[in-house]
Amino acid sequence: AVVSTQSGHYGRGFHNNVFVCKNNHCVGFDKVCNLVDDCGDSSDEHMCPNHFQCHETKEYLSVTNECDGTIDCKDLSDECNDHCGKQIINRYWLKALAWILGASASILNIWTVSKTVLDLRKCKKAPAFKNKFFIIVIGFGDLLLGLYLLTLSGFDARYGRNYCKFQLGWLISPACSVIGVISTIGSLVSLFSMATLSITRLLDLKKGLIAHTEPVTIKLKCKLCITIVLLIAASVTISVVPLLDTFKDVFVNGLKYESSNTLFAGFKDKRMHFDILQEYYGRMKKRPLKWSIINTLVDEMFSADYGGIRRQTLGFYGNDAVCLFKYFVRTNDSQKFFVWVILAVNFFCFITTTTCYILINALSSRSSDELQQNRVNKVLQKRKKYRLRLCVDTTA
Repeated sequence: AVVSTQSGHYGRGFHNNVFVCKNNHCVGFDKVCNLVDDCGDSSDEHMCPNHFQCHETKEYLSVTNECDGTIDCKDLSDECNDHCGKQIINRYWLKALAWILGASASILNIWTVSKTVLDLRKCKKAPAFKNKFFIIVIGFGDLLLGLYLLTLSGFDARYGRNYCKFQLGWLISPACSVIGVISTIGSLVSLFSMATLSITRLLDLKKGLIAHTEPVTIKLKCKLCITIVLLIAASVTISVVPLLDTFKDVFVNGLKYESSNTLFAGFKDKRMHFDILQEYYGRMKKRPLKWSIINTLVDEMFSADYGGIRRQTLGFYGNDAVCLFKYFVRTNDSQKFFVWVILAVNFFCFITTTTCYILINALSSRSSDELQQNRVNKVLQKRKKYRLRLCVDTTA
């Protein structure tokens, strides 16, 4: 509504840039659709296409804040609504696939590990013993991944469509961190063992018949045990380091405050904390703040007479609903160097495994041509089985 120019009681006039509220108050047009209720009855913000209104607090947010993955409304309505309601596993075919893969990986790897342990006792030659030893470890790693999928699917079934309302609690829960650690250990153990096994097979193949006649000794068993302990220790270390309090300034993604605090709704990272603290304290140096400093400054904002303000940390594995290792980081992410190093290690293991199997296949083809004629058929059958096993391992 536009008020035409007219004279007031005191000789003052109104200009035609005035918006008339439903309660007959007047505000300038620069106050319309500015995400603030200037009229007092919200009529200056009604039907504006540039905002989203929280359901309970009636606070106005920019429309870009809706469904952006960051909680801005105290009641979670900007992220939990008909447009962007989410579940731990969002699609039905992914839910089914997770159950199938989790059950299959768990059952098959339990069977594989059990059978290989029994066969290991019968091995008299070193190459076969080493192969079965590493297959047991790879099976153990894949079993952990199967258990991760089953556990995640169980939590997904438990929360269902209500997950969005409980996602804050889920992402900061110990359960999310535990299954994240389990999945990371499982994948790294399998990857490291696969790379070591491929190198071992290549070295044995280069030795030729000498390697096939080597017996299983105590020294060999000790070497294998030490190797596996180191591989598992490296996997556990990489998985657990992000949870250590010593490195919280690198791996903590944000803080969740008690729901009664509307100033810090949802998860707040360091940048969001800096903006709020700057508004409260005034001018601050534009530099990265440590979480310890942030906690101190936040505590000073609230009275300690009522117990201060409680908060919980959003850890490394709580970056998404499935609680996986955070492989995708932005250039301004404090965890980027750690993640990039782990990605480089994974890539190196993959390249090593692939290269070794290519060389193994080439050496197998060359050596088969050099065998004596009376042993060709027997050895070629072994080579065929060997190559089939290599293809299966490579696929895995």
